[in-house]
Amino acid sequence: MAVANGKQAFQNVVDVVKDELNECTEFFSGTCWESPPPGRGYIIWDDDRADCHDSVILVPGFNLMHRGVLIVCYALFFIWLFFGIAICSDIFSESIENITSLTHKVVRKHPRTGEKVVVEEKVWNWVVANISLMAFGTSAPEILLSIVETLTQLGSKGGELGASTIVGSAAYNYFLIPGICTAALPAGEFRKLEHIYVFICTAIWSVWAYIWMFLALSIISPGEVEIWEGFVTLAFFPLMLITAYTVDKKPWLWMSGQVADFPFDVEENAEAADGSKGASSGKHNGGSGVWTPGGIQTGSLGSSIAPKQKHSILYYRMLTVRQMAGESKTPEMLALKEGRIKEGQEVNDDEVGTLSGRFVDRVQKEQAAPTGASKLGFSSMHYSVLEASGVARVVVRRYDGDLDMPLSVSYATKDGTAVAGIDYKPVQGELKFGPGEVSKEIEVSIIDDDMTEPDVTFNVMLSDLKGVGVVLVQDMVPVTIVDDDEGGMLMFELPTKEVGMDDTFVDLNVVRRNGTDGRVTVEYSTSDGTGPAAIAGKHYKETKGTLVFESGEDRTKVRIPLLAAGANGEDKMLVFKVALSNPLGGAVLGKRQICRIIIVPEKKGLQKSKSMDSDKSSKDGDEDEEEFNLWEAYKEQYREAIMPELEDGADNVWFDMLLHYISITWKLICAIIPPADYAQSYPTFVGSLVVLVGIIYLTKEVANVLGCELTLSPVMTGVSLVALGTSLPDTFASRMAAIHDDTADAAIGNITGSNSTNVFLGLGLPWIIGAGYYYGRGEKFLVSEGDLGFTLVLWCAGFGAMSIVFAIRRARGGELGGSLKAQRILLAWSIFLWLFFLVLSGVHSYSHFDSDVYGEE
Repeated sequence: MAVANGKQAFQNVVDVVKDELNECTEFFSGTCWESPPPGRGYIIWDDDRADCHDSVILVPGFNLMHRGVLIVCYALFFIWLFFGIAICSDIFSESIENITSLTHKVVRKHPRTGEKVVVEEKVWNWVVANISLMAFGTSAPEILLSIVETLTQLGSKGGELGASTIVGSAAYNYFLIPGICTAALPAGEFRKLEHIYVFICTAIWSVWAYIWMFLALSIISPGEVEIWEGFVTLAFFPLMLITAYTVDKKPWLWMSGQVADFPFDVEENAEAADGSKGASSGKHNGGSGVWTPGGIQTGSLGSSIAPKQKHSILYYRMLTVRQMAGESKTPEMLALKEGRIKEGQEVNDDEVGTLSGRFVDRVQKEQAAPTGASKLGFSSMHYSVLEASGVARVVVRRYDGDLDMPLSVSYATKDGTAVAGIDYKPVQGELKFGPGEVSKEIEVSIIDDDMTEPDVTFNVMLSDLKGVGVVLVQDMVPVTIVDDDEGGMLMFELPTKEVGMDDTFVDLNVVRRNGTDGRVTVEYSTSDGTGPAAIAGKHYKETKGTLVFESGEDRTKVRIPLLAAGANGEDKMLVFKVALSNPLGGAVLGKRQICRIIIVPEKKGLQKSKSMDSDKSSKDGDEDEEEFNLWEAYKEQYREAIMPELEDGADNVWFDMLLHYISITWKLICAIIPPADYAQSYPTFVGSLVVLVGIIYLTKEVANVLGCELTLSPVMTGVSLVALGTSLPDTFASRMAAIHDDTADAAIGNITGSNSTNVFLGLGLPWIIGAGYYYGRGEKFLVSEGDLGFTLVLWCAGFGAMSIVFAIRRARGGELGGSLKAQRILLAWSIFLWLFFLVLSGVHSYSHFDSDVYGEE
């Protein structure tokens, strides 16, 4: 009886094995069974690497190498592919930047005079461009990966790599990037989100995006995606655009008779609708004072404020990618090409534009003030004082409204890089304005010493305003203590400057930092450049001489004559250099000892924005279009792809050369894409998208085999390896944006919109494609939820935790930055959240098994 039962049990096992597994043949690779030659019993073969061999990119026999060797090869190939993604995405991003910078002329009513004027404004609204094209530009790798995976797996069960990469990228972007950006800022500095309501709007949409993703995959139709779910997912994208645009424009304000923002910027040379010059926007209208860094300017907004030039995340992404590809182009050079740095504007290494950011913030508060309200603020946006002067005098002024009403406001000093008791004497107190009084002065004693030290800054804060009908429009002003205990450091203000072929001279600012004590001198001289060199005597006049800085003087100018006749007919950029040498009087040279002068052909222009109307109707625009030589532009692209563009005198030339030759294959491949200056960049947009799809397909295949060799599930491969690779360029771009921008918008403001775009486009389009394909065949589109539900719950929990941190930090000065201790805490918290997400995702992924594999019910 026992023997019979044993035979029956054995037969049951054999039946289960034959039902669940395939018979081993030369055409089948995987877990299978075969009968040994004697015919007694069965052997089950299990090749845990079988799935690692199923890829179109593998050559015959390659997978027979040792696993360790294969992992190294796949990993290096994987990294190299991300160079290709970054370079192609750079071109893609440049086309989007060009498209979103297009302008057209429209007739508007002047906000002050009521006259109709013709103004030039951007075709794309900032919010719509930021969430649609720009978010698509930064998210293109993740979106295209999901689409490519769906297209290549039609006819089989949908993959998990694309969806998991979207979730992993969202976690990396929201958890880790803010911490990295904060750690990059100097201690004591803050970066605050300017468009906070748009950020909150897109943040809510990003949470809903992932909740909807979970509902569609796990609740509504588990394991299946229906075609209506794909269309609904895609429809959320335009809905998000509409709500974000509405939040930005605040139509409820102008509908109620209030004005949220001027709908356009009126320049002094704006034309009236009849073709004549519009009314001057500089006329005073009822005392709406506008403040400038030098003091108060009683004029209208149009004449006093230049439209704030915003750097998008794509701008910084392009800088990052070009540095990754071995191009030593500095941020200042690219800014010059786009007309963003004007002559005479000083560029600080650690901070660019903070002054203008505070200025715009103040103007916005003035605009939001009730009609007839009095405004209170400092008389300047930034004070500088020599250490030897002994005292800093900060003036607080009120203007507009009823100036006879009494008011009081508290003041106090606050440390920045300057330390109270060491660099200055802290003060606090209360200012009381009597009837008719418009200004009060705060005196802060400066402590003079004989130590050589860098310039330091402290802040004067206003708070606790008491008064009727008054608004505090500026509650903080920085005061910089300029060290004057040594001769200072002499350097060029900018490392690169562009001029046109027809210019007759170029002026270069030489600045004196970290001290202005005593009379110092420095010699300067010109020399021909490298590559397409400008030649002395032909393109410019050879010049040399000595600059003199008197005691207390911190700036002077070098003028180099240009020979316009010699540059006639040139169709390429020419370069020459001006160098500083031999400083005397106790001064030393700074790191910008050489300034490169780039003579640009006039047809290339220095202005990045293009007018659509001028292209269509202007005769000059037609001539410019005819001048564009597509063949010459292609030759220039291939020349730039082959020849590295290195900064003269740079310390990292060899490293840049290495990066250049690592990425030279991708540069040559991407050189086939139409130039960005051609046909308003639309061909560039399409061409770069096609090339990017090809690179993404290779990335998908390599990610699958690399994850398989590392025994990672598709979900873990997506949330870790692929998400990290696609997000690294955005990380460096956000870090650069945090350092060089005056707000946090370019650094982290795009994250929530990008995460939402990933889901709505990265899942909506593939779901429509897959569900439509199977619907036509009368079948279901099966998609494995796998561990995505759990990772989505983790992401939502982390999102809530990080959002609370953002709210607390914003109340203390800004989402990014702060004291050194606060920076370290945020960085540690960011790293913890990301690692917590990865670890728990991995633990969950490897602790659940599919019972069907074992034949269990």
